[in-house]
Amino acid sequence: MQKENTPQVRLDKWLKVARIYKSRNEAVEAIEGGLVKLNGERTKPSKMVKIDDILSIKKDHHFMEIKIKQITTRSLSSKMAKELYEVLNEYKPSEEIKEVIKMLERQERENRKNWKETKENKKKRRELSKFKYGRD
Repeated sequence: MQKENTPQVRLDKWLKVARIYKSRNEAVEAIEGGLVKLNGERTKPSKMVKIDDILSIKKDHHFMEIKIKQITTRSLSSKMAKELYEVLNEYKPSEEIKEVIKMLERQERENRKNWKETKENKKKRRELSKFKYGRD
């Protein structure tokens, strides 16, 4: 089997060089969290990407689908970094939608805080069972 001579680089490195994420560590966390998909599938930070691969990226309620046009391992200026990829799809929610999302996230955090107070413990389950089924 003969290897292809197309340039390849790790996904996390490419995301950092393309200035999609500020640091490689931030890129790794996003990939492991499922926020970055390679050709429609979840992947690992060490996966080698090549030209014409398609990345789906979710970042701060912002969705982008990009096609890799160039591969490099060295850092570039922001203008040159934008030439590394082509944006196929992009969705940025309006300010109203962002406010609604923030409100829902805040509400969800509050519900998680109150969850422990309403959670049934062993004693409550026994009392409920005794009440429902008349058991000791």
